[in-house]
Amino acid sequence: MAIENARSLQSLEITVEQLRLRASIAKDTYEAKDIYKQYNNARNYLLYLNSEIRDLEARLESAEGEEVSLLREELVYKMQVAAMQRATIGALKKQFPSNLGADSPLKKMWDEAKDQYEDLKVTYQQALKQMEVGIEKLFFGIYYQRLAVDVLEKAQQLQNLSKEIAIYSRDLGLGTIMEVQQAESELVETNKALADLRVSIKDVSWKLNDLMGRKVSTPLNLVVPLYTPEKIEKNYNEVLEACLINSPLIPQKERDLEKLRKEYRDTTDRKERAVIAAEIEKAEIDLVDAEQKVGERVKDVLDGLHAKYKAWQAAVYKKSEAELRERFAGYKYEQGIISRMEKLGSELALKQAVMDEARAKYDYFMLVSELELVEMGIVE
Repeated sequence: MAIENARSLQSLEITVEQLRLRASIAKDTYEAKDIYKQYNNARNYLLYLNSEIRDLEARLESAEGEEVSLLREELVYKMQVAAMQRATIGALKKQFPSNLGADSPLKKMWDEAKDQYEDLKVTYQQALKQMEVGIEKLFFGIYYQRLAVDVLEKAQQLQNLSKEIAIYSRDLGLGTIMEVQQAESELVETNKALADLRVSIKDVSWKLNDLMGRKVSTPLNLVVPLYTPEKIEKNYNEVLEACLINSPLIPQKERDLEKLRKEYRDTTDRKERAVIAAEIEKAEIDLVDAEQKVGERVKDVLDGLHAKYKAWQAAVYKKSEAELRERFAGYKYEQGIISRMEKLGSELALKQAVMDEARAKYDYFMLVSELELVEMGIVE
């Protein structure tokens, strides 16, 4: 919905559409449809002329008198036109990509148009995927912040109680003013953090509403999809190969390097060759750096997937532990074994564990999306 209706992304969508149209134009140029159309038209006309010539030859065999002379004149004319048409077809065929030399300006134009088309097509697909991942980050960002509000509100309850106890202890002579001030200071910090978090939620909610084409102040009812992480085992070399194939950056650098090498071979001037040789060396270093950057990014993502999955498993265990402790704390509180503060502490620990598990789960989910981006050749 956000991708379809985004107002603030209209500029990007227009750019993407321009890329698509430019890619289409480049593809049409590469296929040289005008030349092929002329060739096919000329060929069809030649077939028609040949049919006419055969018909005239057949009529000439049975013709008599003045008709013979007229038919012969028409036959000669048709044969001359057919000869000119065959010459035209031959000239058009020489302009086909397969018949053009590597140094032909037209061949170079077609090659560049094809490269442009492939690069822009990849850029278009990458832009859409990046928009999708960006929206996912906004959505889950709001979800995390709402969970954090629950945690801070529970902490607020606990700190209010702690402040009351500190004041009561001071009044009985069992506590100090500094203890009361410390409790008040902690409560002020929590209140400030809550206020800041609510402002942040409002700002991000407005942004997400804007992306979906709704009024920015429209309440957001987030429906978080059920998601259970599944361990992903990916081969480093396979992911790296997919990234290198799909990345527009590496093929561009390879083409630029090959052009420089060809220019070096075609240049005879010693000084010019020295300049080009330096450019080739720099281009080779740039290519190696780019490939190394891709390799490092692939490794980081794959290592991150393993670490994030382990972190989620640990968070699940801690949440189960916190649920058990909160349940027993409730029983103990009802029987008067523990204080209200201890009960609130167990509830706070559970809320924190729930938030930690959700964050670990969707951190893994977002890294899976990052892996998809990497496999599409996006390494920024």
